[in-house]
Formats: sequence, C-alpha cells, structure tokens
Amino acid sequence: MWTLSGFADEIDPDLNAQCDVLQQLGIGFLELRSAWDVNVLDLTDQQVDGIRRTLAERGLQVSSIRSPIGKVNIEDDFDGFFSMEPHLATAHHLGGFSGPDDFVRATKAFTELLAAEGIPYR
Repeated sequence: MWTLSGFADEIDPDLNAQCDVLQQLGIGFLELRSAWDVNVLDLTDQQVDGIRRTLAERGLQVSSIRSPIGKVNIEDDFDGFFSMEPHLATAHHLGGFSGPDDFVRATKAFTELLAAEGIPYR
C-alpha cells in the first residue's frame, strides 16, 4: 500500500485553502513544503503549531517535509547547506513522518553519498 499525498502549496499559499481542496479530493496527506508563502524551514514555532492544530482538526497528516535540501545554485555558498537539523526539527514538531524508516534510509543513503564524494556536511 502507498500513501497518496501532494504538494498542497501549489493549490494556494493559504493553509486553509490547501486543506479545503485536499479534503474535497479525498486526500488525507500532504507533503509540507510551505504555507503562507513561507518555506517549511522558515516557519516559526507558532506557525508550525498552527499547522499541526489545523491539520489535526481537518483529519489531515503530513507524509513528508519537503525542504530545499539538495537544491542550491552551483555558485552559492555550500557552508551549512546540507544541515538536516531544521528539517528534522520541523518534522519532529509536526509528529514525525508516515514512513520514518524510509526517511532514515534516505537520510543514511544521502549522507553516505556525501561522504563518498568527500563533500563535508554537518
């Protein structure tokens, strides 16, 4: 079985509008990338709490956190870019993932790839 989810921020920047459409479509999960035109890693603790409450009230869940990890202009500074801390903190605050084993496997594979290529990360 697989989980049907979607990037709800492509529906509308407003979280309530996103939830409305997801519910109309019968989709119970979203891949959280942004709300109110704020990237998931830039959301305040209050905004994340509001998202958690709204999703719980609507019976919706987060299937994954879609941060900009791995997206960078080749000319940009890489220092600290691959830090997983903000990503994991947001995920923890929202109650985790629907597939934590997959996330752990993907994270391990990603860090092994970075190490194999000699790319430093924190």
